[in-house]
Amino acid sequence: MRLTKTKTYSCTERGQPPLGLLVLRLTLRLFAAMAWWRLWLQLFEFFCP
Repeated sequence: MRLTKTKTYSCTERGQPPLGLLVLRLTLRLFAAMAWWRLWLQLFEFFCP
């Protein structure tokens, strides 16, 4: 019984990191979107002075 308890605890502990990974991916996506937006703005400024 004690072994299964520790096993489930380790499993829950293991399930924690993915949340940080998700946040990291979200921030990366946000930065990519901002970069794309800036690129498009520069293109529009270049074509329509």
